[in-house]
Amino acid sequence: MQATVSGPATSTSAQIQAPAPSTSISTRVEPSAEDATAYFYLCLADTVQLALQRYPHDTGRIQRAAELVRQGHVRLIPDEKLAEVKSSTGRFSYLVSGQCQCKDFQRAPGGKCKHRYGVSLLRRTLKMLAKMAVYTHHVA
Repeated sequence: MQATVSGPATSTSAQIQAPAPSTSISTRVEPSAEDATAYFYLCLADTVQLALQRYPHDTGRIQRAAELVRQGHVRLIPDEKLAEVKSSTGRFSYLVSGQCQCKDFQRAPGGKCKHRYGVSLLRRTLKMLAKMAVYTHHVA
């Protein structure tokens, strides 16, 4: 690449060399705790919107489930397809897998109570966050 540098009295040509194509630069910046929390809540909001679009008849349960996740009442148990979900008051806990022990599980269409929705929302939110981390790792 050729560049011309002009001054008040002279004109000089200088060679500017483009950098060699880089192989893969992998720099990773860890977000602050506030950023990580903000990303989590943004992903949760997106996940909730997707659930509301897919299950418009269950708006109330999905919104209550999202509140359980926001309050930290949904805890995934590692290495098992099981979660513990506290009630909105925190007085009761339910073990949730494909089923739930709450009263609403029996009457909810397809057994989708707020506790099961809460587990699903949290899992999908964490998957979305993991994809963001992989994406930013490769783009950075």
